[in-house]
Amino acid sequence: MRSPRRLIALLLMTAAVLFAVRLAALPYVRATSLIVRTAGLEKQHPTLAALQTSTVVERKETVPSRFGPLRANVYIPTNGFSRAVLLTPGVNALGIAEPRLVSFARNIAASGLLVMTPELPDLSRYLVTARSTDMIEDAALWFANNESLTKGEPIGIAGISFAGGLSMVAAGRPSLRGRIAFAFSFGGHANFQRVLHYLCT
Repeated sequence: MRSPRRLIALLLMTAAVLFAVRLAALPYVRATSLIVRTAGLEKQHPTLAALQTSTVVERKETVPSRFGPLRANVYIPTNGFSRAVLLTPGVNALGIAEPRLVSFARNIAASGLLVMTPELPDLSRYLVTARSTDMIEDAALWFANNESLTKGEPIGIAGISFAGGLSMVAAGRPSLRGRIAFAFSFGGHANFQRVLHYLCT
């Protein structure tokens, strides 16, 4: 028969191990839930879709830029957030109101990241201009300096489609040094020369 002290020690160790495993698994659980929701599989996997999610509050912002004010949508998880992410829209006439972008931003926010989507007026008019990169830089700088939205932490930048490459360029600019935690592109161009050839012919 085991002594009560050994039994208590064993139970405490088991609880500590389970707690550590739970903490280590949380990012993977959130990621799985995000993938299920983004893929539109909520009906097939409702339990997975609902794991570690938060309700989301949306608000409008006006972001200053060197070319004039930019509209932006902010998606705030009500359970708090671990990081803020600037999500830039690709070439689309609907811009920041494009339903897939809105849904994606909501899903990311529901997973615990605060998301801001700035308008890029040239891309919504199907214009490829250097100033779109400048607007992304300006929006990222304003966002990174807005401690009420970012907790004073470096932000992430994620660009969709054509804005993916532009976001990578903006993220590498000197004004954003030390203010960017990560940058990545969803479906951005792999070969810019080929993209320009396609757009010009």
